[in-house]
Amino acid sequence: MIPMLVQAKSVLRALLFLMVTQTRSRSVANLKILTSEILVEDDDSSETALFPAGLAICEPNFPIATENGQTSFPQLKFRHLSGVRVTSNRRFSSVLQGDKLLLPGFVEPGPWKLHWGQPEVAGILGQRGNEVLIRERRQAYSFPRGVFVGSVSPHNWYHWLIDTLPSVFLASALPPQYSQFPLLIPEVALTRPSWLEVLELLEHGREIVPLPTNRYLEFEDLVWIDSPTTPGPIAQARYREAKYSLHAEAMSAFRFRLLTQLGLDESGFIPRRKIYMARKQDGNRPYNQTELISVATRFGYEAIYFDDLSILETAIIMLETKNLIGPHGAGWASAIFLKEGMEGAMWTWPEGLADNWFSNIARLRNLNFHVLLTTGTEPKANNLDPLLLEKYLSQNYS
Repeated sequence: MIPMLVQAKSVLRALLFLMVTQTRSRSVANLKILTSEILVEDDDSSETALFPAGLAICEPNFPIATENGQTSFPQLKFRHLSGVRVTSNRRFSSVLQGDKLLLPGFVEPGPWKLHWGQPEVAGILGQRGNEVLIRERRQAYSFPRGVFVGSVSPHNWYHWLIDTLPSVFLASALPPQYSQFPLLIPEVALTRPSWLEVLELLEHGREIVPLPTNRYLEFEDLVWIDSPTTPGPIAQARYREAKYSLHAEAMSAFRFRLLTQLGLDESGFIPRRKIYMARKQDGNRPYNQTELISVATRFGYEAIYFDDLSILETAIIMLETKNLIGPHGAGWASAIFLKEGMEGAMWTWPEGLADNWFSNIARLRNLNFHVLLTTGTEPKANNLDPLLLEKYLSQNYS
């Protein structure tokens, strides 16, 4: 039954594409066909620069020692757009303008993966090459202005801390004429007290406009701030290569701003603790955590559940940490607070080797970082063989 439903939906999408394509306006009611393209500036004026070009980190996530190549991340700017529509697209940041779906300036050449199936995201129902079939639901009113800082997976701590908040940090460098432009923040992020706690350290008193999911807001004037990371969309042809990169100097400046706002001077911390990043097992990736904690405690590790800690408590623990271990997961975003040169180990599944988010943070902090592979025949196997963890801890015990 399920394969038949999938096939039926595929046929329906093809028919909708054909129907909408044959209309002169390429639209029927709120169904439209848009062409995706990278946002390109008309000129390269330094007037829109927020941060100079710097080292790009794109660290492979392989369980062997690898070196990051010396590549450059372009200077970070803001783009001023008129007459646009925006929603909280958790798959990739984008802006609609006319019959275009505009993508961030730093994505790699397409065609990109823009349609992710069900559940529907940002109204995107289907894709053919760089064209998308989109159901564009709009609010009944428009806004005069706003600052767009991205919308990738705002429910996820890593993407909130590493992919969205750095652009909020950069908003403080906008010229004075944009001081009254409100920040567009995905509404799901505004429901989480610990998310708001960090936002309040960076937003400089700007008004907040909640960005809804699957409903577009219209803006007469929009400032779109470049991200110092490249959260996507990814090219369809990319498989096992490292997918993501970040601007090393901009992310280090972001880290310094957070520590300053928290009143923390890292020179006063001497890392001695060994921390196992534990997490509640009621999520979508339970694993043999109890078994692994039992192994780690024999080597002097303490299990810390960061879920309910404040950002100040998290930063202090990380500054006190010498050795950090834990499973693939959003908690590794907090490793940005580690002091340089510490030791770290993460375990992930073989299919996740190209998802190099966490190894990028490790390289940013110059960690001695190791990746262990989980065992199991099922996709995204979560359980790590305790003997593998014990072997790693025995070899790196200090």
